[in-house]
Amino acid sequence: MLFYLFNEIYNGFLALEAVVKFYISLAVALFFFLYKTFLSMYTEDEKLRQNNDLKSKEVVSKLAAAMAVYKYSIKDTAAQDKVVMSMGDAFPYLDFKIRAKIQKYYVNRTPSSLDTLQKIIMVEAEKFASQNEKQTRIEQIMYFASRVIRPLFAIVIVLAVLSVVAIGEEGVLTSKNKEELSLFFVKFLSWLFSGMMLTLSLDFIFSGLHDLRGDKFIFWTGISIMVLVPLLFFILPTSIYLLVPMVQGGIMVFLIIRKK
Repeated sequence: MLFYLFNEIYNGFLALEAVVKFYISLAVALFFFLYKTFLSMYTEDEKLRQNNDLKSKEVVSKLAAAMAVYKYSIKDTAAQDKVVMSMGDAFPYLDFKIRAKIQKYYVNRTPSSLDTLQKIIMVEAEKFASQNEKQTRIEQIMYFASRVIRPLFAIVIVLAVLSVVAIGEEGVLTSKNKEELSLFFVKFLSWLFSGMMLTLSLDFIFSGLHDLRGDKFIFWTGISIMVLVPLLFFILPTSIYLLVPMVQGGIMVFLIIRKK
C-alpha cells in the first residue's frame, strides 16, 4: 500500500511540466538543507548542554561534600577557606538566588548562613542525582521524537515569519480607513505576540527542559494565557479590542516582576 502511494506520487511528479518539477525539486532540496543545518545546530547545542550539566554535577557535588566535611571539622580559617573556594568553583553553575546567598556569605561568614547554604546545596545535589536515574521507555521515545521534530519546527518558524510579513503587508494595503488600519494593527500585533510566546514555549518543550512543578506551573500558566487570549477577538466587540494586548502586557509584567 505504501509502495503504491509513493509510486503514484512519483508518476504524478514525472507528469508535471519541467518548470514545476524544477521548483518542487528546489523546494525539497532547500527543505533537506535547512533540516540538516538545524539538526546539526541542535545536536551541537545538546552536546554543549550535556557537557555543562556534567560539569555542574561535578562542582555542586564537590561543594556539598566540602560543606559536609567542614561541618564536622575543627572549623578553622583554613577549612573555611576551602569551602569558600569550592563555592567559587560552583558559583557560575548555580541559580541566581543561590549565588546571592553565597555572596552574602562571602561578607559575613556566619554559621547560620553556612547552615542555610548547606541545606540548599544538598537539595541541588539531590536534583542532579535524580537526573542520573535511568530513563523510562516513554522518556526515551519522547527524547528521540523531540530530536526529530525540533529541526522541523525551526523550518516552520522560518515559513511562519515569511507568512506574517505577507499578511501584514496585505492587511495594510487592504485597510480602507484609519479605523480599520488601527484595528488591524491591534489584532496583528497581538497575534504576533501570541505566536512568539507559542514558539518559545514549544521550543522550550522540545529542548527537553520543561517542568510544570512549583513556580514553573505559574510561569507556564501565564504563558498559556498570553498565547490563547487573542481568541477573544472572535467574541469581543471591536470597541474593546485593546483589552487583549493589555491583558498580555499585564501578564508579562507580572511574570517579570515575580521572577525578580
